[in-house]
Amino acid sequence: AALSLLDRMRARGVDPDSHCLGAALEACRAGRDGERAEAELAAARTMHADAPHRLSGVLVSTAMGACVRGGRWESALAIFDAHAADLAAGSQDAGPDPFCYAAALAACRRGGQAARAVGLLARFEEKLGGEAGGEDAQPTGGGEGDPLRATVEGGQLRATLAHLREQTVGACLAAGWLDEAVERHRGARSPSDRSLVFALRACGQLGLLRGADASSTALQLHAAQPAADLAGQIEADEALLSALASCGAWPALLAAYDDLAAESKARRPCLNLAAQAARATDSDRAPELAALAAAA
Repeated sequence: AALSLLDRMRARGVDPDSHCLGAALEACRAGRDGERAEAELAAARTMHADAPHRLSGVLVSTAMGACVRGGRWESALAIFDAHAADLAAGSQDAGPDPFCYAAALAACRRGGQAARAVGLLARFEEKLGGEAGGEDAQPTGGGEGDPLRATVEGGQLRATLAHLREQTVGACLAAGWLDEAVERHRGARSPSDRSLVFALRACGQLGLLRGADASSTALQLHAAQPAADLAGQIEADEALLSALASCGAWPALLAAYDDLAAESKARRPCLNLAAQAARATDSDRAPELAALAAAA
């Protein structure tokens, strides 16, 4: 509806303002229409032709999100680069806002661009005053209107960093940088639940693709990070059992299954993996677990 309304406005000779373009870009993101999002962002850039550095980061990140969701991750990164260049040309030392970084890292994860993701995260952390990018850091550069400074002062830095680091771990996983994915998760402060899932999947691939026994690493990562909510816990539990199965650690898988919360133990993926482990170890629990899995 938003896009059709925009088309009718233009057909009648009415140029949309930034609010209309923002609504259109949000519709593109929801509809995964990256191509249309690029066209609408180009229209927004035309409105700011004399001062492209004033183009709203919200418009940019929304267009990037539409591209990522529409499978056009290369376009999302190109938009990020163009926006960063515009800001630099306009002497905007703060650079792209955290939402643009998040969209760029999501594009890296979608495209398996691990090296680019690591570089983007390092650049963002550098703006916080050092490579470590600790939660207590303060942003370098920027002034009163700096969106990164606003993020810090608004108390959102911990969640922002966790999300960006999560996307970087995911990009490493997608690119096959499995050891890097595990180590980046392990070295992060306050990692997210999704970061844990990505790291556990990396452990599983280490076992499946390289024949490495990463089961102890997977168990350690899982034990070290209780999930923030039930949904995150279930996803992490399933990722752990899958990693143990990929490593062929069947006794450890059965023991881990027994330690799971009731909600996870009742899930069909967990039951199927537990039944598989019971069969592999000739456990007398195999028929019972198989029956529970079939009934789940």
